[in-house]
Amino acid sequence: MDLSTTFEDFASTVTTDKRSQALDAGNIKLTYRTVSGYLLGYHLFTLQSMSCQGHSYFDISSLV
Repeated sequence: MDLSTTFEDFASTVTTDKRSQALDAGNIKLTYRTVSGYLLGYHLFTLQSMSCQGHSYFDISSLV
């Protein structure tokens, strides 16, 4: 999963695995939001770290 993964793509991938049969839609949505939030936070942290090191690859303020 990356930042561009939609909930529909995530849910489709998860539900194709037979181990996910016991999961309801609410748990899948909660997992998606948790993972996507973690990825966004990590991405922003990485960009901020590069910015603090004098690199100007990306303007972080455009994401907020």
